[in-house]
Amino acid sequence: MSSKTVLARVRALERMTVAELAEEYERVVGKPPRIKRRDFLRRELAWHIQAEVYGGLTEDTERRLDEIIATLNVPLGNALTTSRERPRVARQRGNALAVGTTLTRAYKGDEVRVTAVEAGFEWGGVVYPSLSAVAKAVTGSKWNGKLFFGLTKRGNSR
Repeated sequence: MSSKTVLARVRALERMTVAELAEEYERVVGKPPRIKRRDFLRRELAWHIQAEVYGGLTEDTERRLDEIIATLNVPLGNALTTSRERPRVARQRGNALAVGTTLTRAYKGDEVRVTAVEAGFEWGGVVYPSLSAVAKAVTGSKWNGKLFFGLTKRGNSR
């Protein structure tokens, strides 16, 4: 199968209904999908279509992922309850700083000191939702908060 054929199959997924995607998933993967959300099905199918042609994960990688998954302790709640009845689980953003972490930066001769709190980042007695919001309040212009506070360097993907 050529790259153009793979691309055509992946693009065709965008036009499918959820029912069609679920049917295609069962045909490609060999079992019905656990989740019937359009974006999930499209991503999963796209991966499987590409893996058929270009190769998927190695056996070692799959084994290591299984080991990692087995160590996770994820509260799933009772599957019979509605979403309103399920206990809320605090969600942590990727690369989130631990509560209490303090970042400092010199800016125009002043020291900017920011502390990570539950709701975001506190600076000058005000809680901001993100480091970027703090950087904008400090400078008056848009900044990448991680870049402003030296947590990443320009051009890094993280």
